[in-house]
Amino acid sequence: MIRGMSRAAVKINEWTERWIPGAFTIAWILTLIVLALALVLARASFLDCARAWGDGFWELLPFSMQMCLVMFTGSIVAVSPPVARILARLASLPKTPRQPRALKEIVWVERSARQPIREAGISIAKPHPLPVGQPAIAAQLTEKSG
Repeated sequence: MIRGMSRAAVKINEWTERWIPGAFTIAWILTLIVLALALVLARASFLDCARAWGDGFWELLPFSMQMCLVMFTGSIVAVSPPVARILARLASLPKTPRQPRALKEIVWVERSARQPIREAGISIAKPHPLPVGQPAIAAQLTEKSG
């Protein structure tokens, strides 16, 4: 059964590589479609369209640099010895195939529960231990003074 699935996956991959264009090609096709729509429907000149396309590119530069910094610093932090030890310890916790997902969900729920609270200006004080199997996060909320 696995060999059959493997052969099917190889065939699908070969078909995709032959018939589906790459991301750069798709970007150019969409750019040309938008250019044509702007020329026909908005009655904009080619020069105005080219100027808008060029200006829009440079407006994305600060966001692009921020994303580069996020990936770069995240990678550096992840491979640093203290964080690498913590990640290795966390990765060794799950013993069955379902436990990694449960661990990820626990971390995600805890993080997502705290994020809106921080944005609202409320601090979490004295967190209480969770009962076994309890999906909710118990915490005493107090408003920040100030």
